Amino acid sequence: MPEIWISSTHIIIDTLRTEPSEGPFVFQCPDREVTDCEVSIDESGEKITCKARVNISEELLQALESNGLISDLPQQLEAEIEKKQHLLTMASRRVLRLIQQEIQDPELLPTNELSTPFGGDKWSIDSKTWRELKGFRITAAISSRVVGKLTERWRQAVQELLNEGEEPLLAMQHLYEAERSEGLRFKWIEATIAAELAIKEMLVRIEPKLKTLLIEVPSPPLRKLYGEVLESVAGERSAFRKELHEGAERRNKLVHRPEDEELDHQQVIDYLDTVDQAIRHLLQLHRRLRAGTSASQTSCS
Repeated sequence: MPEIWISSTHIIIDTLRTEPSEGPFVFQCPDREVTDCEVSIDESGEKITCKARVNISEELLQALESNGLISDLPQQLEAEIEKKQHLLTMASRRVLRLIQQEIQDPELLPTNELSTPFGGDKWSIDSKTWRELKGFRITAAISSRVVGKLTERWRQAVQELLNEGEEPLLAMQHLYEAERSEGLRFKWIEATIAAELAIKEMLVRIEPKLKTLLIEVPSPPLRKLYGEVLESVAGERSAFRKELHEGAERRNKLVHRPEDEELDHQQVIDYLDTVDQAIRHLLQLHRRLRAGTSASQTSCS
C-alpha cells in the first residue's frame, strides 16, 4: 500500500502556558497504527501539531494527487482519510491529557471543541513538500487557564510515559469535572465516579484478566477494591480505602436521599484532595510495578 505523511494542526484554547525559551516541545508518540508519530507544541503554546506516516489505498492517493479536495471524494475514500486524521487527533489528545495529568493542575482542563483552522490539515509524500487536505475539519482543543507551566522538565516526564505506552486515565477527567463543578453535590458525585473508575482502570492495567469481571459483574465496595483486591494484584493496599468507601456511601445518599444530606465546603475540598491522592498513588504503584517488570525482563535476557 502507498504511504504518505499527514499533518494536523489545532488551536489550543486560551494558549497553553509554556516556558518559551525551552520550546518548541516535541513528543515522539509510539503508535501501532501509524509510523513516526510526532506531536509538537509551539513555543507560544498556541498550537499543537501532529504528523505521522500512514498507509493508504491506491485510490485515495490518486484522488489526493488530482486535487486533494476531501469534500469531492467518494464516501469510502473520505472515510478512509478521516480515520487516519482521527488517529493523529487522538495522539494530540493523549499528549495534552498526559501533560494535564502529570502537572497536576485542575485548571488545565479540556473544554469546548474547536474546529481545525483552514489549512491545518496537510499531506505529503516526502515530509518536505506539503499540500492542503482541503475541506477537512476535525476537532481537538484544550483549555489552558493554568497555574502550572509546560517546561522541558515536564516534556521529558511526559515523553517517558509515552515511551512506556501509558495512556491518560479517564478517571482524571471526572476528577477535573468535579474540580470545576459549581455545586458541592455535583463535586462529590463526580469525585466518587473518578475514584470508582480509577481503581477499575488500574486493576485492568495491572492484571488484564480482570477486565471482564470488573466490567460485567457488580463491583465490590471501594474498601475492598482499594484494599484486598488491590493488594492481591499489586502487593499493597491504598491508605485511602476507608475515606473512599465512606465517600461512596455518602454519594449514594446524595443520589437517593438528597434532602437528608448537607455538604460542608471544606469537607468537599478535602474529599476531592483525598480522591486525587488515591489516584496518584495508583499511578505511582502501577509505574513501580511496570519498572520492576522491565528490570526483571532485562536481567533475564
